[in-house]
Order: sequence, then structure tokens, then C-alpha cells
Amino acid sequence: MKTLLAINRIDRGGRVVETRKQHVRSFTQYLMELLYIAHAQIQSAAPRTIYDITGGYRTADVQSPASGYGYRRNKPSLLVASPGGKSQVLVGEVTQYSSASTIFTFDPGLSTLMPGELIGIQIGSSSAAVTPTDNRLASRIPHGRSAPVPAAARQDANLAGDTSDQNLTSWYGCLYVPKKQFDLTSVKFLLYRTGSPGNITIEVKTCRFAGGTTFTVLATTTSNGNTLPTGAPYEWREFVLPGPVTLLPGVPVTIWCQQAAANAIMRKYYNTSGGYGYFLNKQPRFGSADGSSYNSILMDLYGTSPREIEYGACDVSGLTAANPTAQFDIRRLFTNRSGGDITVRECGLYAAFPDTYSGSFCGSGGAVCICRDVISPDLVVGDGEVLAVTYTPQITV
Repeated sequence: MKTLLAINRIDRGGRVVETRKQHVRSFTQYLMELLYIAHAQIQSAAPRTIYDITGGYRTADVQSPASGYGYRRNKPSLLVASPGGKSQVLVGEVTQYSSASTIFTFDPGLSTLMPGELIGIQIGSSSAAVTPTDNRLASRIPHGRSAPVPAAARQDANLAGDTSDQNLTSWYGCLYVPKKQFDLTSVKFLLYRTGSPGNITIEVKTCRFAGGTTFTVLATTTSNGNTLPTGAPYEWREFVLPGPVTLLPGVPVTIWCQQAAANAIMRKYYNTSGGYGYFLNKQPRFGSADGSSYNSILMDLYGTSPREIEYGACDVSGLTAANPTAQFDIRRLFTNRSGGDITVRECGLYAAFPDTYSGSFCGSGGAVCICRDVISPDLVVGDGEVLAVTYTPQITV
């Protein structure tokens, strides 16, 4: 099999002003993983572990669900067609009921929906050398119209409404759902102390929605809790991460902290009269990590963000077979409305899949990078221009 990568840059008048063509040589091990999982019929009792685009590990198989009605029903594991931008794609989770007449129903939720921009063709700004183990683009350019934020600034926050205390004798914090892609550099929690808590540790981790998703620590750091105030006014204590962590739109992460002694207190919102968590509250992206529908975590997030480009739909079409070849196209349009130039140096394909779950679901939605190529020389897309990227896989007998 060989694959042709064709890139056309189109100006404001609709004229093709630049064309690049190169053969793809950089399929990653994760394409082979998904093909192997499907063809070897890997079951949930012994799933394979793969590295996804969040930087964390997941387990994957073809079995949906693990037992009961329809347990031999296979689930998809190589999805590359998607709508544009932040349109939602249902990737995982099929609820299994106890009677044969109502075996499966789709149950969309945070764990099962993925933004269309994270599935299919991707572009980025890094010229880092390609390796077979690349699990994502080195510096992905996200969907949108915004100019870059090159210096650390507030990217998102939940600042008001603290009504309750949370003792940090065990891990506690936020199940956070980003609205957009940005590089997280520091986190602030509203804290105080009642004694001498010592160091307080914070972790940013991949999120575990389903039984087969393994926590992976993306960053961790500490701060001296003995310097916190002992009461109001409380302190927005900043935890500076050792390096930036790229957060992806619509992909939850856990941001939480802990200290050994029972002397550090986190402020939060607690609603005693009804649900206020990430499914029900007015600020659903800051629900507590324990899944409570009554808590909302106060948090202030700082970081940088790159210049954005609009992601159109990723289309898979045009299957043709004429002796001795057969081929089809995977195509996506990118439109620059950011007010400045965007330099593209890399291109790739993200494939969505549902991970393993041992209960009544087919798993949470995830994505892996199945292909990454460096574009050389640099390709500069001006404001108002469109980039048309087409992958054409072809077999010859």
C-alpha cells in the first residue's frame, strides 16, 4: 500500500496558488495497533494498551459489551471521517439493558463524545523528526479564529461562589473540560490552612471515565502549605507546572491536589438544595473529580495558546477500483480567519476509537495518531486563505 499526500493552498479568490505532493512514509505503530486489535479480535478480558493523543494510556478491544446480550457485537476502532470544528461525534458507550427487547441504547456524555476537529486530518507547526511511536502531532494547530497568546495569561477560570470547605487529606479537585486547546502552565486553587500542612502536591492527569482507562500523570508540582493564610481572606495559591501541558477541547482531565496532614483546606461551591456538578451546574466544566453533582471547584488556569485555523469536515469518499489499483480519498479544508499568517510544518491523521470497559458499556471515546509527516519547506497560509489537505491511500496488485 502507498499513500499520496496532496496539499493545495487557495487564495481569497478561490485560485490554487501553491501545490505540494509527497508520498506518506510515516504511518505510526498505532495504525498497526488498531488494525491488529480489529483483525485479531482482541477481547476485553485481555485488551491491548495504546498511547492516545492526550498523552495517556488506554486499553482497547473489539468486544461490546463484555458479557450478556450481544456480547459478540464488535465495535468500531478506526474512525477518521468527522464533521468540522467543535461538532460532536459519538465514539463510545452503548448501554446494555437486561432484556432482549432493549439491548442497546446510545447514551451521549462527556466520556463518549469527541469534537470533530480531533478526528481525521490534523495540521501542526513543528518540524520535529517523525518517529514510529509518535502518538500526536508535535505542535498541533487548533480549530478556531483566535490570534495567538504567546505569554502566560488566564485561559479559563471558575472564581466565584465559594460556600464550603474541602479538607485535602486525600486527593481532591476538578474534572475539568476545556472549551479550547491551550498549553496549561500554572493552576491556582483557593486555599487556607488550620495548622502546618507542609507541602501540597498538585497533579494534572488523564481522565478515567471507564474501567479500561488508565490514569497517566501529565504534570505534578508542589507548594509550601505552611505559608497559606489561616482564614479569610483566602489565598489563590499558584502551582507552576514544570512544563506546559497541552489540553484539548472537550477532552476532560483531572486537576487535583493533596497534602499528608489534615491542615490544608480547599474552597469550593456546594449546593445543598440540588445538583450542581458537571452534568447539571451552570459551570459544567468545573465539576468535582469525585463525580458529585453538588460540587463545583474554584480554579484559575493560566497558559499560552497558538494561532487558530478553522477545521472543516473530514470527508472519506471516492473509492475507485480499476485494475491494477484501488484507492479512496480522505480530505479536509482548513480556513485561516485568525488575522495573521499560519505556518504549517506537519500533517497527520487522528483515528477515533472506544476504549475497554468491563461492564455494560463499550467504553469512552479516544483517539490515536495513525500517521504523521513533516512538510518541507514551510507552508505559509495567509489570512483569508484555505488549505486543502488530501490523503489518498492506494493499493496495487
